[in-house]
Amino acid sequence: MNILKKLSRKFCRASAKSPFISNNIRIALLRRTGISIGKDVVINEGITIVCDIGWEEHIIIEDRVAIASNVSLIATSHPNNSSLRSYSKQYPFMEVFGSIQIGHDSWLGASVSVLPNVIIGSCSIVGTGAVVTRDVPENCVVTGVPAKIMRRLDLEEII
Repeated sequence: MNILKKLSRKFCRASAKSPFISNNIRIALLRRTGISIGKDVVINEGITIVCDIGWEEHIIIEDRVAIASNVSLIATSHPNNSSLRSYSKQYPFMEVFGSIQIGHDSWLGASVSVLPNVIIGSCSIVGTGAVVTRDVPENCVVTGVPAKIMRRLDLEEII
């Protein structure tokens, strides 16, 4: 990926956090980075996309998802320039490159963190401050650190 494309993605990710832009502009900026975003999605200010530049395509947000303020979507994680990174072959957990998928009609509360390799099922609710470390089934409410199922929702199928 050339330097201009990397800079453009970095600028769009940083600009999308701003409280001074509309939801439509925020979504347009995030789509420009390569994130797949469905229709009728609401993403509030403070969204943080944590991944290596060029990895944004591994984040999928389906239709009618609501994302509250200060949510972090973490698709990649590693010790960057630390000497620890040289041990990643010996300790593979030090470098994580994964995907995130947020199912249709889901709702992420304020200050939620979603870690790599997580699927949040359709029509699920993630409570404020939760840290999602594993898949969330559809029609569930999860909260806590790490997020755990608190309730299953008895919903008719939403299309």
